[in-house]
Amino acid sequence: MANSTKVRSLTDAEIEWLDTLTLSEAARTAYKGEVGRLSAFCATRGVSTIRRLKADHWTAYLSCLMEDRTFFKPKAKPLKPRSALQAARITRSFLSFCARRHWIDWDPAEHDLVSQIADAAELPAFTLEDLPERVRLVLTGELVAGDMREARQNLALGLGFWGALVPREIALLTVGNLHLPSKRRSCELHCSWRPLPLMLPTTLSGIWRRYRDFREERGQDLNPKSPLVASLRDGAALHPWSVWALMRSGDESEVGDASLSNTRLLRRVYMQTTTQDATRDVDVVRGQAGMPPHGPGVPAEPARRRILNQLHDATIVRLAA
Repeated sequence: MANSTKVRSLTDAEIEWLDTLTLSEAARTAYKGEVGRLSAFCATRGVSTIRRLKADHWTAYLSCLMEDRTFFKPKAKPLKPRSALQAARITRSFLSFCARRHWIDWDPAEHDLVSQIADAAELPAFTLEDLPERVRLVLTGELVAGDMREARQNLALGLGFWGALVPREIALLTVGNLHLPSKRRSCELHCSWRPLPLMLPTTLSGIWRRYRDFREERGQDLNPKSPLVASLRDGAALHPWSVWALMRSGDESEVGDASLSNTRLLRRVYMQTTTQDATRDVDVVRGQAGMPPHGPGVPAEPARRRILNQLHDATIVRLAA
């Protein structure tokens, strides 16, 4: 266990965090800059060591991003919602690392304003038909990957859409989390942070098998604890930033300044498409996306599985149209 009693400056903690990540020079510079601005804010509150940084300091920092940033530079302008969202996510990742090392005694997930900032970002609305043709072909299983790199991206896109998963969640998945269909019509994804199994169309099993075959041909020894979406080089787990990057790779389609392979947009399209003609089942879809229900809750199994199968079948028909 990391030593929790050693006094660490915010800069020392930042360096240790950055050294655990696999980032390009540009990404490392961006991450370093965001945490540096958090440190500058904390310095104005008399906080110089990581163990003195409390949840109130972080939430106060997030609250000022789109309002008053003169703590950093006298003429610093408020951030636009998208830039504030990036700053919030990067600093959350840093503080979650510190919590795992027991350098802070609070959990950023319990004091999280990131979702509120995300709501303020007001991503442009678009429909299933606006998705790039390649993405639609991936989601219906019609596009067969030609190599391991393409197969890996296809699996990540499929998980991001059908499972409504974010890069952080995809990075945590292992081979053992995915249960391929037997007599049931769907794959199932079991992960500890979601209360219910995720139902995935059988197209995902074909995408996974293609990717698995490439990995085994490369000599990667797959077992239930192996990362589901892994490094091309050695099969190691990916950082969430790397998952995000591979899902964006090769996507030149833009709506405003938002990529159509952006995981938040994929989640939004999934939810609005599956509930478009089935508003009574909105809580089933919210449960699939890891969101709390609006009403009394989702129906018991196997009704939930049947509803999701039907909604997914209808969505695949629309994707293929």
